[in-house]
Amino acid sequence: MPQETQKPLLKHWLLLILLSIIWGSSFILIKRGLLVFNAAETGAIRVVWAFIVLLPVALLKLKKIPKGKWKYIINANQQLKTE
Repeated sequence: MPQETQKPLLKHWLLLILLSIIWGSSFILIKRGLLVFNAAETGAIRVVWAFIVLLPVALLKLKKIPKGKWKYIINANQQLKTE
């Protein structure tokens, strides 16, 4: 049974444009950043900014993990360290 496709709303187009601007500006900012900083510093700055932006989201999501599931997360982390 084929599903009906929804007509894209203005909101969807605006979100697509915003995403394009964010992704496109990333390359421009890296290029300009390399004029002032070396590659390692530019990468470190990107990682720090990503950490700052994503930290509030991560903290909210971590609070929703049930206590009994933490052992699986810790075990998965230990498995990654041994490989």
